[in-house]
Amino acid sequence: MADTSSKSSSDPSADMRGVSKGANNPHLVAPLLPGHAEVDDQDGFHNDHQDHLDMQRLGKKQQFKRTFSLWSSIGFVAIYMATWEFVLISLAPGFTNGGYAGVFWCFVTTTTAYSAVVASLAEMASMAPTSGGQYHWVSEFSPPSYQKVLSYASGWMTTLGWLASFASSCYTIAFQVQACINVTMPDFAFTTWQIALIMWAVIVVTIAFNTWGTAFFPQLETASLIGHLLGFFVVMISLWVLCDKNSANDVFLQFTDQSGWDSMGFAYISSQIYVLWCCFGSDSIVHLSEEVKNASIIVPRAIWWSYVGNVFFGFIMLITMLFCIGPLDTVIESDWPFITLFDRTGSQSLNLFFNVILWLLVYLGNITTLATCARETWAFARDQGLPGSRWIGHMDKKWHMPFNAVYLMSVGAALLSLIQIGSDVAFTVLVSLSTLGIMSTYLLSIGCVLLKRIKGEKLPFARWSLGRFGLAINAFSVLYSLFIVILCCFPLNLPVDTASANWAPLIWVGVIILAAFAYVAHGRKAYTPPVNFVEGVKLQGLLLHWQTLIPDPKDGDQIHAGSYTESGPRGYEGLATMRWELDFVGEGLNMCADYCKQQSRRATAIPDLPGSGKHCISRFFGMPEIRMRGYIPKDSYDWVHVDVLWVSSYGNRAKKERHHSEGFEAEAKTTGLMNMPFMYQMGQFTRV
Repeated sequence: MADTSSKSSSDPSADMRGVSKGANNPHLVAPLLPGHAEVDDQDGFHNDHQDHLDMQRLGKKQQFKRTFSLWSSIGFVAIYMATWEFVLISLAPGFTNGGYAGVFWCFVTTTTAYSAVVASLAEMASMAPTSGGQYHWVSEFSPPSYQKVLSYASGWMTTLGWLASFASSCYTIAFQVQACINVTMPDFAFTTWQIALIMWAVIVVTIAFNTWGTAFFPQLETASLIGHLLGFFVVMISLWVLCDKNSANDVFLQFTDQSGWDSMGFAYISSQIYVLWCCFGSDSIVHLSEEVKNASIIVPRAIWWSYVGNVFFGFIMLITMLFCIGPLDTVIESDWPFITLFDRTGSQSLNLFFNVILWLLVYLGNITTLATCARETWAFARDQGLPGSRWIGHMDKKWHMPFNAVYLMSVGAALLSLIQIGSDVAFTVLVSLSTLGIMSTYLLSIGCVLLKRIKGEKLPFARWSLGRFGLAINAFSVLYSLFIVILCCFPLNLPVDTASANWAPLIWVGVIILAAFAYVAHGRKAYTPPVNFVEGVKLQGLLLHWQTLIPDPKDGDQIHAGSYTESGPRGYEGLATMRWELDFVGEGLNMCADYCKQQSRRATAIPDLPGSGKHCISRFFGMPEIRMRGYIPKDSYDWVHVDVLWVSSYGNRAKKERHHSEGFEAEAKTTGLMNMPFMYQMGQFTRV
């Protein structure tokens, strides 16, 4: 048969059209499909070429449709963060921990310090844009000997943090209902069980938006962003026009402490928890990365600019509130400081109108919260990180949505709603629990990147990069995250009793213990760390991922493998032999493989290859398990991407699956597979 691809094998760069000249990371090097532009939407999921490369490098199958653009992504994060809204709703407890000046300067210092954490998250999202987020980053960037247990723990902490965030959002919405009623009926109060029922009703409606309403998600997030901006100007301008003003001295210079702490400094520091709650959620869009077009650049941009924009509007609203809210003593005595603020407009109708605006915007953010925690939980279950992962990780093929994960997180939030029945500080507990869970995962993931930078190890290419400042920013982020994790364990006010205690650390420790038991009973064997699927990563001396390119395949073709690395072309013959049988099925590719090592007593060789005797059977131990995935563009078979993954299975019986049907075969002869001198290789196949 004529060799139609000799140019490819002799000159690898000839097949690299469309690759950015600045993309110096070999993981991004892959040919475009002949005849296709940079954006390739033929697979039904609306991927572009870079999305294909990113998912290919991460070793993940595309299961979501990519429908989020830059603006809908920014809207998703912005409406979840809802910084100016939560400045009005949740900063009131900070008034007892420093007064107006304490809250103002705490907001300035906290948002400035936290920006380093946000920038670090954005860079990691560009390196690995996956729904797994933090637990994937920990797995990929941590030392190999610790990556499995650390990523497993990070997955549980992320799930806990986002579950608590969803529950606290529902709690806020339930109490906003009472706040609206209190505008006209000041003495009315729900009982704790009535609050729980309202929370459950909120959860049920939110489920509907996250199941049947998902087709309109991008449009909803764009509309939410518009409402977020319009609501800000309506409330802010009205307050400046209609309210009497406090003095600048009271706002910026008068510190007071009514928290019970003997130290003004600690009272001031403890208010950071509430400020962070106003700015939290930058990683929300990370868990929708597999639904964002051109995710490796759009997701980090959405993370960063939504934070900058939200903090700016939050800062303006904070100044507005502090100048317009009136005397501090009156505010501290009020159950609803934002109602006190709106009352100063002199209009009950306007007060109610502002409360309805707040309620609506916070509820829109609640929809995104459930979407985020469901995606993260689904991604963790995809890697077998949770008991019952097969059910939790199920993806509805019609809607392309993880409905089971939505239902599970909703039930979890309903259970957490019961905390407020027995605690006077339920909101504080949920806020601390969410902050503790999520910040601990930030600490782990950024810490792993920092360690690699300190050691001088190579990181994946990032289209949104911190550049030369990466080491300093990561180092500060780790220290600040550790500080916040410790701070979340303290009570925010004194004295402390069982009803007013901060139970978040106890719940956090309980979840860690539960995760440890789950790891021993389930995760140790079932959990597959994401790094096992990442292209170009070594684990226990094995080459984990080998991408091959088969030009213009025809049924029955046989092709021999050559390869090239950064040191140039190289071919392999000898000890290890692998045979692939490839089968076209629908839009995907089914593959099977027999792997034999000729010197192994446990396996025979493949027929018609050197040293062959009889058919190879998978009854051997101490050999790599082979997992393979492939992708064929719909209606186009010009090129075939075949991804082969080697997973260490020492001590376990290797698995083999065979699919018999028409197709073509490829033979790859390699040697030195156990001790490859390089981290990455791309196979270039030529005709026999």
